[in-house]
Amino acid sequence: MNAKQWGTDTKSPLKKNNFGANVGGPIKVPGMWSNSVKSYFYVNFEGFRQTGGANRPTISIPSNKERNGDFSDWPFPIYDPATTRVLPDGTVVRDQFPGNIIPSNRITPEAKQLLGFLPSPTSDGALNNYLVPTAIPDSILADSNYYFFRFDTYAGQNDHLAISLWHQRAPAKFFSALPHELATDTLSDPQNSWVNRANWDHTFGPNLLNHFAFGYLNRNEGYGCVNADAVDSLPKIGGVASHNTGPAISFSDGFTSFGCNGLRRSNKLVCPLSKASASKKPPAGISASVWCGWPPGPGTATEATTLP
Repeated sequence: MNAKQWGTDTKSPLKKNNFGANVGGPIKVPGMWSNSVKSYFYVNFEGFRQTGGANRPTISIPSNKERNGDFSDWPFPIYDPATTRVLPDGTVVRDQFPGNIIPSNRITPEAKQLLGFLPSPTSDGALNNYLVPTAIPDSILADSNYYFFRFDTYAGQNDHLAISLWHQRAPAKFFSALPHELATDTLSDPQNSWVNRANWDHTFGPNLLNHFAFGYLNRNEGYGCVNADAVDSLPKIGGVASHNTGPAISFSDGFTSFGCNGLRRSNKLVCPLSKASASKKPPAGISASVWCGWPPGPGTATEATTLP
């Protein structure tokens, strides 16, 4: 299960560490501990860390020859768009570049600038020619911390109050298979959750117990491109209204994509876990909302969020 990856000389490093600590006991302070009142607490911390991954991806990037227009190693014909014409029968045709070689003067400055960020292939061939130097962790929660607190108090023989607070938090991660400027990966920031609960039990008699519970869940997730800060170093097309996000370029014949789509959104999911009497509707002007439960209806709640 920890074998060397095929085609590599060394094993891909993968380390996982799970650690934590906890403490709990009675709260023997005035007002919390007496003949009729007993109170207790419990605190727990847990951390999870992961570095590396199970394998290093192998992707396809333009070879050094192809970056200069020489696609003689490419298994498919490259057609010259400047020769596009319509035949009498309505067929649209183009001529293939001689030898599958694109003249250097036909490569635009924007393309040359993008290609300049590419690393050199690690192997020969037109496809599957780049072994990523490091493994890409496959979990956005790889460096999470978890916090838990619980408080219990017993008042006499009939009442029990319990409060629990749980929180998870993870930092943003900026891993990518390609160099930062061309990264296709997204990050998640913020990435945290609150799950809180309060219970009150009251015993009326040997056959009658009332249990009241209230819960609150708050999930915060924000998504964006790991290379958003590199937009000013990327080529820009004249006439475009805004250059606040980088370009995303996809290929149909096997090359890996370049760039991220530039989207950044934040989803805030807030769900009171106790029963609600009616659904809340987002006010006018709010651009997005997330429902706790679908379809919306009585008993479901929503938190509206405005996208930046």
